[in-house]
Amino acid sequence: MIDNNIWLELPKAAIEPLSIEIIEENPYTYKIERRFCFSKGFIGFDGHFPNSPILPGVVQLSCIRYMCSLFFNRELNIFQIPKVKFIKMILPEEKFKISIIIKELTDYIQANFKIIPCKNTHIKSNFQKHKEIIISKGIIYLK
Repeated sequence: MIDNNIWLELPKAAIEPLSIEIIEENPYTYKIERRFCFSKGFIGFDGHFPNSPILPGVVQLSCIRYMCSLFFNRELNIFQIPKVKFIKMILPEEKFKISIIIKELTDYIQANFKIIPCKNTHIKSNFQKHKEIIISKGIIYLK
């Protein structure tokens, strides 16, 4: 279990302000983005894993929760995770960007997210001109 102090650590790892784009005004749909970088000393790496630290999935989801809470200017909590896929690892000092499409629904907030590395975000594939490298992606619901 991650220490509750993680909430205090997230702002330190954010390396740029929250960017906000209105996608649709009705229903309320927004795109928010922010870049993060966690230092080697970040508490989330403790025990995950000794001598080979990687950023836990719960920390990635906490970043999404943190961004949505900032956007709505109130503390939100994840109440359902219908779909999440962790594809690649995030190492200490690695910069990454979280992009979230937020839909403000009647009873909850739906956050469709993807996490990509900040460098080399596209690779060439035989099937596509450029394929985006995705670290994690999914949908979470917050209240």
